[in-house]
This record gives sequence, C-alpha cells and structure tokens, in this order.
Amino acid sequence: AILETTTMRLMGRDYYVLDVINGTTNKTTFLDSANSAIVTEGQTSTVAGRSVGINYISSTETRLDVDGTVTNSLVEGATFKLPDGTYVGIKDILYDSKEAGISKVEISIGTGKLEVDSGSAVELNDDSVEEIIGFLVQDGSEKLDKIVLMWSTDEEEFITPASSLTMPAFEALKLSMTAHTFPAQEETTVKGGGS
Repeated sequence: AILETTTMRLMGRDYYVLDVINGTTNKTTFLDSANSAIVTEGQTSTVAGRSVGINYISSTETRLDVDGTVTNSLVEGATFKLPDGTYVGIKDILYDSKEAGISKVEISIGTGKLEVDSGSAVELNDDSVEEIIGFLVQDGSEKLDKIVLMWSTDEEEFITPASSLTMPAFEALKLSMTAHTFPAQEETTVKGGGS
C-alpha cells in the first residue's frame, strides 16, 4: 500500500505507518514517534539511543538484538515489544543471498504502537481502548480519505470547574470549563412564533 513507510500526523503526534492490511480488513498499524534506521548484518547501529544488531536474517524474516534483548523472528511489518515498553518494527528486509553479500534490515523504533481496525476499538500498545472506535474512510478511488476516532464514554461523565475529561489513551484532547460568574440576574424567554 502507498501509505506504508510514510509518516502522518494524528492527534498531535507523528506516526510512522508500519503496516496496512487491505481486503477483508482495513487494519493499519502505526508507530508513535518512530526513529528509523538501516541496520547492517555484522555491525551494531545506534537507533533512538539503543544498540541494535542483526541476530539472524533470511529473505523473509529476521531476529534483532536490541540492547541484549533478542526479538522473536519478525517478518516485514511485524513489531516486537521491548522490555522498556517501546516497540521495534521491521520496515524492510534487504536480504542478500550471495556468499560475500551483506544483508540489511530497515527498522523503526517507536514509543507506542497504535492499531486502527475500521469499525473496531483501537489498540494502543496491544491493549484495547474500548471507548475509542476507529474508522478508516476511503474515497471513491479506494484511497484513504480520512481517519475517524469516535470517542464514546462507558458511563456518564461530567465536566465542572474542578473536574475535566481527558481522552483515554491518546490524552491529546481534554475538555474543561472555567467557573461561571453571574454578576446580575438574567432572564431568557422563548415564545412561539407561528407553526
């Protein structure tokens, strides 16, 4: 898909589009604040302050060593949660089968993984956020037109001068109010004006 490997701004944050699944599902995987790099076989690279090397590589999958943690076998578009809660994602496996060839892996390390499956609750860091339903809306030519995040609270919520309401998971939207001041009495009258 054209969206894969691009960066887009969503809810005030830059997300790297790691994987777009078409067909029966429109699930799209994003990495928050992604740092990307190409790691060369036999060498150690520093990515987002982490030491990253290739533990194993084939034409279809790879295992990485990130600060001493060896990932599971990962295919392109797959992610692995590191012990500190960040995610490493495989953008591209550049395998060279020649004996003297050097293989490489293009990776991305992000502080959060967001999955939007059209019509379902979004998942943030593999946890379902039931109050937020995501929709991937396509235009007539089947290109992405917009991403809609519908926030519905599980129960009644109230906003007062002493209590605000913050969007779960994203925390990018906060509803609050200031105290009301009524210096004088005010009366509003509504009268019928015909049919």
